[in-house]
Amino acid sequence: MRTLEIRRHSLRKEGGGSQLSQAGVDDARRLGDGMGPFARVVTSVVPRARETAIAMGFAVDQEIVSMASTEAMYAEFEASRWWDGPEPFVALAEVVAARGATWLYA
Repeated sequence: MRTLEIRRHSLRKEGGGSQLSQAGVDDARRLGDGMGPFARVVTSVVPRARETAIAMGFAVDQEIVSMASTEAMYAEFEASRWWDGPEPFVALAEVVAARGATWLYA
């Protein structure tokens, strides 16, 4: 069975920004030690996403430029607040299944 694993970037430098903090690199290394191997590693073009994958010990095969720029999709996200629930990706799947702006993006 094929599996898609989705991870967010690790901890950023204080004050935000695009790069990982040292604590973020350390956390990613610890997490990466127990993962993989993966057939393909894909990140966004945001530096912290690529840095997380590399700190976890995985070469990046592809970077994707996000084209999420429609106000309708952001409105769907805010209305659903899918990330706040106990099962955020189940909630996100429901937003996509509604076949609105998020579905078009997906």
